[in-house]
Amino acid sequence: MIQDIAPHIYHNEMSWQSPAPDDLVLCFTAQGEVLARSQDAHLSLPTVAQTGAQPETLQYLFSIDRRAYYLLNGECALPDADGWQPFSTGALRRCIADEALFACAAAGSLWRWYRNTRFCGCCGAALEKSRTERAMVCPACGN
Repeated sequence: MIQDIAPHIYHNEMSWQSPAPDDLVLCFTAQGEVLARSQDAHLSLPTVAQTGAQPETLQYLFSIDRRAYYLLNGECALPDADGWQPFSTGALRRCIADEALFACAAAGSLWRWYRNTRFCGCCGAALEKSRTERAMVCPACGN
């Protein structure tokens, strides 16, 4: 099953750590496809260094073992020549179920949540990311 990543350990506690160059980045297209490389049906994800992303464009998502995974907020410009390609949910289902596939699935859920949770359900104001937990808060009404 996709959640069976033993012996690896998934840590989903919110953390405000700064990304390291070798931490992994989940880059999603507007259509919800994740950018990755595949070799023999095993996925690999780009590192912070490979994406060239600035720390302020990265949102911490979770860690697997001691390696942090970040969501890139914005466009990801990975060169096609290096084998990076977009993977749809259907294409991911044909990959080997390991920690990289688990990361893509978990990050996809969080990407959709951040994308769809932008406005307050009470007053309609734009939401902001909480500074203390994984939540969206309304600066206008406090919801």
